[in-house]
Amino acid sequence: MVIAGGALAEHGWRMPFFLHLVALPLAVAIAVWVRDVPRAVSAETVHTVAADPVPWPALLGIYAMIAVTGMAYMQMPLNLPFLFDERAIGGPGFIGAALALSTLLQSLGGFAFPWFARRTGHAWIYSLVAGGVALGYVLLVSADGAALALVALAVFGLGMSQMFPNSSTWLMALTRPGIRARVIGGLVMAIYGGQFAAPFLLQPLVRAVGLPTAFIALAGIVAATGLAVVLLGRRSVRRDG
Repeated sequence: MVIAGGALAEHGWRMPFFLHLVALPLAVAIAVWVRDVPRAVSAETVHTVAADPVPWPALLGIYAMIAVTGMAYMQMPLNLPFLFDERAIGGPGFIGAALALSTLLQSLGGFAFPWFARRTGHAWIYSLVAGGVALGYVLLVSADGAALALVALAVFGLGMSQMFPNSSTWLMALTRPGIRARVIGGLVMAIYGGQFAAPFLLQPLVRAVGLPTAFIALAGIVAATGLAVVLLGRRSVRRDG
């Protein structure tokens, strides 16, 4: 879809929006064939859910981390075309292919999560996420040609590959089954809340200092978040021990 969007953009900036029409047949199919079967919930289950303690400090900290990373994630596809245009790197088709490469590596890199999870903790895995995202932005700002730009997007995609499996399993590990549905709802809100807030928070900075400097500032924010998560994680381990 990303590659198709880049190809359509070659024929006008409005053309990629036609890709949204792909969802119409899916909406019809869902309305016709998908049925939600009501399930009875016992009083014992309701009591158990109500009694489950919610570790709010830890959850809110993870949600804040997710929101910051979601903000950084969304800025890449939104502002990358403007940066490439400033530096005369490729055209719409190249931008679509470059973003598709980043997305592909993000998907493939997710398979490595069990390997990381067996060897280290969630906080350290997030430090890899933050490091990859921050380094990707720094390399992107330094790119003066297509080759380094592709390397930057590859690093960014590999860093983001651990974000979603790490966040969801981290939240599951902190909570009991009775509240996990609500906890995952908070995860989704944090992701899209960060993405929604990003233009309002970052666009004034882009106007004031330019896109490259804004990218460096965003890289610094993400790196600082990764460092804070690791330090707080170590402090929590010492306190529990």
